[in-house]
Amino acid sequence: MDDNKEQSELIQNIDIKSIIDRTFNIFKRFFWLVLLFAAIGASIMWYRAKNSYRPYYQSEATCTINSDYSGYSDANNLVNARNLSSMFQYLVATSTFRDMLKKELDTEQINGTIGAYMSETSNLLTISVTSNNPEDAYNILLATIKCYPNIADYVVGKVYFHMITPASIPREPANLPDYKSPAKKGALVGVFAALALFVLFALFDNRVNDIEDIEKRMNVKCLGVVPEIKFKERRKQKDIPVTILNDKVGYSFKESYRTIRTKIKKFCDKNNGRVVLVTSAVPGEGKTTTAVNIALSLAESKERVVLVDADLRKPAIAQRIKADNIKCSIGDVLDGKTALKNAFTDVEGSRLKIIPGTGGLKNAIEVMGSEKMKNLIEELKESFDYVIIDTPPCGIMSDASLIAKYADGVVMVVRCNTSKVSYVSRALSSLTGNYIPVIGCVLNCKKNELSDIASGYKYGSYKYGYSKYGKYSKYGKYGRYGSYGRKSDDTQEE
Repeated sequence: MDDNKEQSELIQNIDIKSIIDRTFNIFKRFFWLVLLFAAIGASIMWYRAKNSYRPYYQSEATCTINSDYSGYSDANNLVNARNLSSMFQYLVATSTFRDMLKKELDTEQINGTIGAYMSETSNLLTISVTSNNPEDAYNILLATIKCYPNIADYVVGKVYFHMITPASIPREPANLPDYKSPAKKGALVGVFAALALFVLFALFDNRVNDIEDIEKRMNVKCLGVVPEIKFKERRKQKDIPVTILNDKVGYSFKESYRTIRTKIKKFCDKNNGRVVLVTSAVPGEGKTTTAVNIALSLAESKERVVLVDADLRKPAIAQRIKADNIKCSIGDVLDGKTALKNAFTDVEGSRLKIIPGTGGLKNAIEVMGSEKMKNLIEELKESFDYVIIDTPPCGIMSDASLIAKYADGVVMVVRCNTSKVSYVSRALSSLTGNYIPVIGCVLNCKKNELSDIASGYKYGSYKYGYSKYGKYSKYGKYGRYGSYGRKSDDTQEE
């Protein structure tokens, strides 16, 4: 029911420009599919033309025809010649004449058809025989020329053939095979079929592909577009951090987070806010990487920033920034094992401080909504200009909604060409339903052929991290998107 409703709403809100843009993007991405469809179409039509081809041969003789019958005494008269030609076509079609041919050819079946046509400007008559056998065509033609005067004698009197071009055995078919034209038509049909498929896919595609999908279909502001980063595989450099501190990510990646930083600061200044929660609808959208880079970008502008890993099921911030000087975690603070001032970990090359997460906490939901968590955030607000909180995906767990009530605004991370509009919309509804302001969405991993490639690193086939929604089984502990709590490799997708 939900899928049918989504499709109905989608059809009612068709944006032609958006459909064209999506179709063009799909075309660029799957151009090879157009070539494949064209090749398949051409092959099918070529094969069909080859199997349906039946060669036929045509033997012809050109002559003049004369008669001694008194009614047609002037054989050179063009009108009389035409009459004789018409009479010829009539007589050769009779059963009597065909019986004469069978007897002459000593056969039970005449393997061919006899025809004749008259020149429009002369009294020349061309007799032709068409057959699937070249020798049969020739023999039938000779037999026709021989037998016709015998049957014509009963109708128009004595008839004479004066040969201009004698009959001969045809050396090649009259219908030479043409495989190129059907193949071209098949290729063209294949191209149009592929394009039609692209249009249909763009029309019913429920994934977020561009800014318009966020702002028009979900009615949420887009804070920025983060380009997809792929590093070429190198055996000695498998754990390359995808952060703005890494020069290898390129200028456009860094600039995108500066844009996002500016919009977040504007929102916080306007609403007197300090606490920003970063989440996503489902795993694999890139929320942790986004949270890390937002915090680093704010710290880059000389702000006092702390990044809290509140994903108590699957903490990943420490891994993202390669922090190896961790002394304690947020779990230790909430359990009262250590003071908050001892939980901070410095980030090398930045003013940013982080509070690492605790993995595998059994009572994660209770901790998220506890008074201790509220007090911790309030204490952080007194010491820092910005508190960035990374939480579990809010579309599959309630953890984010519980802690979001302590935040001044929420940033939703949406993975381009992967996240479904329906999933993100439901996740946003779960937040706004609790009167939690949404600052906007970050469109993550947007493919861009013009993105800069720095330090010899090139976009390639190797990519770190999960495929699609990550290392989550289709059906797991937390529903369709699987169990939550596994360790992951460094990736832009988390």
